[in-house]
Amino acid sequence: MINITPLPTPESNELYTKIAKGEMRLADIKTRAGKMRYQAPTSAAKSPNRRAATTLSGIKLKADTPIPAHLRPDAPKVDTSVPTRDADFEEGVAGKSIGQKLDYYRRNYRLSFMYRRLKDRMDNFTRKAGYGGPKMSPEQEKRKRRAEEYEIERRRRFENRQ
Repeated sequence: MINITPLPTPESNELYTKIAKGEMRLADIKTRAGKMRYQAPTSAAKSPNRRAATTLSGIKLKADTPIPAHLRPDAPKVDTSVPTRDADFEEGVAGKSIGQKLDYYRRNYRLSFMYRRLKDRMDNFTRKAGYGGPKMSPEQEKRKRRAEEYEIERRRRFENRQ
């Protein structure tokens, strides 16, 4: 009379709980026209979805289901011993869905990572060719640069005294 939808019955709550848990698919209880059809209760039905599913708050989702950014799990942290890649760089993308592959490439092929990898390889190449000095940490490089700048400034001052 006043267009208020009726509250769900316990049976419909039970049915949609099974759908939310992944025990049933919504397509199994809908016709092509989108109408619901009756389905008799069954004993311990297995999930027909054979693809790998992820869970979010106890709800099983398909592997390629887009998840909002605030609900996604944190990306793997960068290993400080190898700052040119994420922790899963060595695993590769074999057997992953398209979304997971794109995420892998986005994380592991950032410009900063690619620059560091290229710089490291070029430094190794020049060292092997006999042009580079010994490998130094960033702190050692800063100390060496400061010492060279100080020596240049000291010589300039010495020349101005004469």
